[in-house]
Amino acid sequence: MSFVKGGRPFYGETIGILLNKTEAPLLPGNVGNASTYDFPVRIKNLEDFPCDWWCDEEGPSRRRLEKFIKAAKRIEEEGVRAITTGCGFYAVFQQEASQALRVPLFTSPLLMVPLVSRMIGEKNKVGILTAGAEGLKGPFLRNVGIDESVPLVVKGMEKMEEFPQVYNYEKKLTTDTEILEREVVQVAKELVAENPGIGAIVLECSDMPPFAAAVQEAVHLPIFDFIAFINMVYMAVVKKRFDGFM
Repeated sequence: MSFVKGGRPFYGETIGILLNKTEAPLLPGNVGNASTYDFPVRIKNLEDFPCDWWCDEEGPSRRRLEKFIKAAKRIEEEGVRAITTGCGFYAVFQQEASQALRVPLFTSPLLMVPLVSRMIGEKNKVGILTAGAEGLKGPFLRNVGIDESVPLVVKGMEKMEEFPQVYNYEKKLTTDTEILEREVVQVAKELVAENPGIGAIVLECSDMPPFAAAVQEAVHLPIFDFIAFINMVYMAVVKKRFDGFM
């Protein structure tokens, strides 16, 4: 006989996702679009975290860290097996918040950067494509294990016309997906052209995975992003039994 334990009102949502308080259009392939996944996810919006929380007047304050941890604990109690976010800049909370939880917390694709660097060798650089390059420094890197030993280059979307208006600042809630794709591809191509020796690209932003295939077709490099990371963690917390022939 197999015994199971109850105590919750629902079951089966494996990955918990903490999103900014956003109204931007989250396309298929976006972390915040449930149709992105082949498995159940539980999505919660974080109150008091606007899309530009990481660079607004308050920034990653102690108060916001405590609110983030409280929300993570709440979604943990609802039964998820691992927790991620809808913004790569939550990397700044990785160290402290992960210690407060019982389930794995992977705040950002930036956690993959040291691993990717070792995969491609120190002679090659990791390219990071981000929503805002000027903000991606200091504790946003240190808290996910990125230090001076990791050769990397960073380029952001902040100088584009459409992408930051939609996703960085939410000044537009209606957009043209073809324009968004062109801008992300353009910045990726500039990143590679300006920095010879890039061996792979990590997309920091949760709004970029819908365009990851187009980026790869343009630059011909391995592309690591939120969705690849989420799929990897899902496969770690929900193991598959294998059947076949020998």
